Amino acid sequence: GASVDGIEILNHRDVRKMGTRSPYGFRRLARQHVPDRLAVDAQSMSTIDGSGSISAADFTLQKNGYIAALTALLNTDGSNAIGVWQFSSGVQTEFSLQLIDSAAKKTALLTAIGAMVQLNSTTAIGDSINTAAAAINAFTGNTCLTTNAGKCLIDVSTDGGNNTGSNPTTAANAAFATGIRTNCLGVGGSADC
Repeated sequence: GASVDGIEILNHRDVRKMGTRSPYGFRRLARQHVPDRLAVDAQSMSTIDGSGSISAADFTLQKNGYIAALTALLNTDGSNAIGVWQFSSGVQTEFSLQLIDSAAKKTALLTAIGAMVQLNSTTAIGDSINTAAAAINAFTGNTCLTTNAGKCLIDVSTDGGNNTGSNPTTAANAAFATGIRTNCLGVGGSADC
């Protein structure tokens, strides 16, 4: 992969799992092997750090990374549901969790991510996990432990500096108890998530 501002950008063919845990107890992902398409029947929420600790360049890097990955990997056959939230001192819906079953919905998702404006306040990682988990459980009818087992996930893109709101470890554990995995995508030179 290429490097931008000291951050290695990996394409979906070079990635493999690190297998480490973050200080918050959820899985830290970098270099994870990603298939040519997102997993079938996945319910996924992406929570993107828009706090003041994320530089404008890293905020843009997050947006562009999600756009590139989703453009390349996301099917429009209705096999995936995706939602996007931005967090700072609170959590803001950028794209409501919905089934991506048409090119128009995929375009709307990509447009919503591209149009995000950084909130620039404190960092509420735990609140973003709680909000995303509630949305997934509402969308799936609380079936992430049964019929949707292994298909529910939250990706948290952050520098890892939680400083307000719910405890991220507690939030990730609560999500896991309902069958939702929480992954951390570290952003920035001092990322610690």
